[in-house]
Amino acid sequence: MQVFPDKRDPVSYSDRDLIRVIQTDGASPFGRASAEELFGRYRRPVYLMCYRYVKNHDRALDISQDVLLRAYERLG
Repeated sequence: MQVFPDKRDPVSYSDRDLIRVIQTDGASPFGRASAEELFGRYRRPVYLMCYRYVKNHDRALDISQDVLLRAYERLG
């Protein structure tokens, strides 16, 4: 049974709904699009927080990518 059978554009989903899609159907194209949408929403805020700490663009970019990757890995 699919949680979201209508497969609307992931942009219209709440963060909680996107997480549920990723957890139940993460390997599908819709699950990947949902993950891209969810982490796209937080990419900039996470980067800015990291930049405030390290004051270096490249380092902040690396750290923010690590943070988002770990968050993705822990969704399951």
